[in-house]
Amino acid sequence: MRKNVLWVLAILAIVCGTQGITAPALAQDGTRLVLVADSPVFGLGEAEAWDSGLVAVGTVVVDDGVFHLFYNGASADHPLATSIGHATSPDGINWARDVANPILTPDAFDASRPPSNVNVLSVVQDGDIWVLYIFAYAAPGNLAGVQIRRATAPSLDGPWTVEADPVMFGPGSARQWDSNVDSINVSATNEGFVMYYDGCCNQGHNFGHATSPDGINWTKYDDPATTERAFAESDPVYFSTSHQWNHYIAAVNVLPTETSWAMIYQGVPVEADQFGIGYATSTDGITWTDYADNPLFVGPLLTTNPFDRLRSSVIVDGTLMVFFDPAWDSEVTGIYLATWVLPTE
Repeated sequence: MRKNVLWVLAILAIVCGTQGITAPALAQDGTRLVLVADSPVFGLGEAEAWDSGLVAVGTVVVDDGVFHLFYNGASADHPLATSIGHATSPDGINWARDVANPILTPDAFDASRPPSNVNVLSVVQDGDIWVLYIFAYAAPGNLAGVQIRRATAPSLDGPWTVEADPVMFGPGSARQWDSNVDSINVSATNEGFVMYYDGCCNQGHNFGHATSPDGINWTKYDDPATTERAFAESDPVYFSTSHQWNHYIAAVNVLPTETSWAMIYQGVPVEADQFGIGYATSTDGITWTDYADNPLFVGPLLTTNPFDRLRSSVIVDGTLMVFFDPAWDSEVTGIYLATWVLPTE
């Protein structure tokens, strides 16, 4: 599996725009994930705008019936120098950009030595404030120089203030299963904060779990029964399946529901000529049960390129809404939406 290509996808946030596509995802029989439309629901900014060269999903949240999209954008002249934008929608389809965009630029993080680009990861509510979790890169592709940072605001409409110190979380040490970390997804609960993340590479790609009382200092899940060197410091809570459609897994989205947890993730087979989206549930967030009819889709959704990328998901009135964008070298551009009606128990 071409790990470096997928890291590029995560770091550069994927080229997006306004072009249409030529084929539907699947027959719309209600049993599988389907595209809402064969065109993007959110495209590039106008010519010369700060987001005229790139837009990519960071995270989506629904609050009081309003969809909030936090996205990564860059100009056509500097497509790797990403900043963060905000847009709102009544339905997840029709979007209005925030007049304050970009809401956060690299200069807002460290004035004397700003990161080269910033990508939003998650947004959660913590009491009376909202918190954005953000990857801040020292340089494009420089994984050693990435920090997880936080910005806070009194509402999802801002204004956003970057906290001075980075989040105390990172990849495991050499030879650990999570010596590289990607696709961080944070949720807030009554007991504190929960993080899921995509870790690799000594045991393939798997998903990890961490908890925090304050959203800043994190403790990874560790099963004391494991004795292998790769699991000496922490353990995954969800494993890829060798030589199956989810031979390689990435882009973990975990959502709290009224009674449990729901996981949505992307899987790629060993041949890497297509991708699928999987669904799993858990009562404790540690032990997961796969949906019996996984995958919800076998792709690619938009192009013949297998690296179309799941980005963020929400559940509204029993419907899963999945936001994603095409591969970085695809001729198809934009932020797309696909939906699936969750099974009733």
